[in-house]
Amino acid sequence: MRWIAVALVLLLTPLAGAEDRVPLVVEVGKTVSTEVGYAMGHLCDDETVVRAAMKNGTPENNLFVVTGLKPGTTLCRAGTMQDRPTLLFEIKVVPAKPRR
Repeated sequence: MRWIAVALVLLLTPLAGAEDRVPLVVEVGKTVSTEVGYAMGHLCDDETVVRAAMKNGTPENNLFVVTGLKPGTTLCRAGTMQDRPTLLFEIKVVPAKPRR
């Protein structure tokens, strides 16, 4: 029985790694938002790079809102609730452009 569980993990692992990542670029100190349908909840792997939040948008779309904190790259999932849409974002935070 145990070997069945191991086989399932090995079969499903390539599928998890093949998930499309939505690229998102934000400057340090700036905030961007994107529509994520009915997705609810979020999770980021490095919260020192971005501050993320889910907000109400329209009746058809929630908003995933990201503020750049420091240069770097992180993965964030918008949509952590079961039976709801989910999107994986690869967020690149770039230095702020100098003011003129």
